[in-house]
Formats: sequence, structure tokens, C-alpha cells
Amino acid sequence: MGKVSDRIRELIERQVADCGLVVWYDPGKVYSSLAKSLVVDDATVLVGDTGFFRLREQLEPLLEFVTPDGEPTPGCGVPPNVIVYVPLARSETTFH
Repeated sequence: MGKVSDRIRELIERQVADCGLVVWYDPGKVYSSLAKSLVVDDATVLVGDTGFFRLREQLEPLLEFVTPDGEPTPGCGVPPNVIVYVPLARSETTFH
């Protein structure tokens, strides 16, 4: 990877370590190939280029805090380590 890609990866890794769940908006779709090839230890990378329903389908199991038996999942108070790449501006993701 190049210097910019390495720096972005470092920044994302730090945000995952600090927050767990990271949403990465890219309105110019400049980093779509980087997002698709991104690997971060102990984190799931979801690329939202096939629509929000598909993205939700992929994300929802990672946010589930109750087992099928109705018991809280272990660590349910801790956000999952997930990176969600959205190839849009944040303002384009609201529904009216």
C-alpha cells in the first residue's frame, strides 16, 4: 500500500480501538478499492455499495444483544469492532 493508504488504515484502526463501530463516509468514492481490500485485526469490514438493506442485513447480526434463548450475549455492552464503508456523503444517507 502507499503512504496515504497506510495512514488511512492506521487512522481507522485507532478509531476501531477507541470506539468499536466506525462509519466511513466517502462521497467521492475515492477509497472504494481500499475499503474493499481493507483488513483490520479483530474487526469486520462491511462495504455498503449494494444498498442499505443489504448493509443492514450484514450489520444487524453483529449488533444483536440477545441470544435466541432471550439471554444477553456476552459483552453486550461493548460495541462490536465493525467498519462500515458508505460510498456517499453523510447528508445523502437520510431518508425523507
